[in-house]
Amino acid sequence: GKSTTAEAGEMEATELTVQVEGQTQAGIVVTVIVTGADGGAVPGAEVQLNGEVLGTTDGDGRLAITIPEGVQDLEIKATANGAEGELKLAVDENVLPAGAGESGSVDGSEVEATELPVQVDGQPQAGASVTVVVTGADGGAVAGAEIQLNGEVFGTTDGEGELPVTIPEGAQELEIKATANGAAGELELAIE
Repeated sequence: GKSTTAEAGEMEATELTVQVEGQTQAGIVVTVIVTGADGGAVPGAEVQLNGEVLGTTDGDGRLAITIPEGVQDLEIKATANGAEGELKLAVDENVLPAGAGESGSVDGSEVEATELPVQVDGQPQAGASVTVVVTGADGGAVAGAEIQLNGEVFGTTDGEGELPVTIPEGAQELEIKATANGAAGELELAIE
């Protein structure tokens, strides 16, 4: 029997409820809970955070996620069987998570795999203008990567993954750091 068509109409009416358990602070792991119109857990719902798919909920409709650093608000979307739900949250920045030093080690192994290769276009000489180019592990340009020169934030890369910088006078060496979405890359140069 093809009696399923009758239910398909109801499916669209079934919006999902998305909740978050835990403190919404950068770097903290929280649990996303997805429930259906009947209040029951929705297993296998795809969970997106700010447009990126993070995974699917388990049998209890739950998925643990880590709130990314440097994000002011979160948009969490859940979709399952054509139904969807959404939750928007502001990230609490004022409070430092307890033991901020250790908390990174949990998923640190993944982050280290996503290193950002940093390159410099131009002659590294004091006072010279060079372009810092940041690419991802897949070789694509990384837009919006934060660039630090010798420990000072200089700016963020554009859509091409590039940021023009002027090498400070009197610098003997240059340490360029790029960070984006929890991945980081570093380049050290001797100035001619």
